[in-house]
Amino acid sequence: NNASPVTVSTIHTVFSPYGAVQKVAIFEKGNGTQVLVQYPDLQSAATAKLALEGHAIYDGGYCRLKCGYSRHTDLNVKMNSERSWDYTGSNLQPQMMGPPPPPG
Repeated sequence: NNASPVTVSTIHTVFSPYGAVQKVAIFEKGNGTQVLVQYPDLQSAATAKLALEGHAIYDGGYCRLKCGYSRHTDLNVKMNSERSWDYTGSNLQPQMMGPPPPPG
């Protein structure tokens, strides 16, 4: 039994070696925890998927990853917390962020 929760920080640490993690969302579905990780490009996502499939996050084989692609193309993170994080800052408190950066 694993006592360590899956947090945004843990997911970022595991997935960031494969590309710039833009957003993370963690939620419970069915009888397990699911995580969505958004990268800026398909190449980063494909590299992470290939490298991390079957990888255990914690020692002892706990939290073994089953990787796949989501139908979501842009995660909507409403606030940063232990369950979700927007590393781009693009969707958070727009009134405090100033004008958006130019596209591209």
